[in-house]
Amino acid sequence: MLLSGWARAVGLRVAVVRAPDATPLVREATARLGVGLLAAGFDPIEVDADGHVDARRAIEVAGEAAGAFATMSLWPVPHSAAVDVWIADATTRETTVRRIAVVVRNRPAASRAIAVRAIELLRDGLVDRLNGVSSGADGARGYESHR
Repeated sequence: MLLSGWARAVGLRVAVVRAPDATPLVREATARLGVGLLAAGFDPIEVDADGHVDARRAIEVAGEAAGAFATMSLWPVPHSAAVDVWIADATTRETTVRRIAVVVRNRPAASRAIAVRAIELLRDGLVDRLNGVSSGADGARGYESHR
């Protein structure tokens, strides 16, 4: 996997914040995210959102407390078949959100797909940063669909 040896060598800690209002699908995807990060060579640590209702504040506080270089969280989108993937970079102080539309025909498959896509988004950001490419404005929001 891209970056896995490098991530493991430098001990890149990623805080994975559990959303307080997570649906069963999001809870399962969050658990898979932690396992996938470990398999990719990162040092994941799972933390609760600490009662914050604002996703940005929850992940920034959790990441700082964990001493993580990045913080990730999956948040359900109310009244929607979508999940927001939040990624906060402690070095650049940028927080990005990507929305993934999910068609849930099979919950295990959908949760796996969400976790894999979230890890890909983290890796893409790392590769961009290593290549000197800015991810854009703080809080940039992107939308994509996954079936």
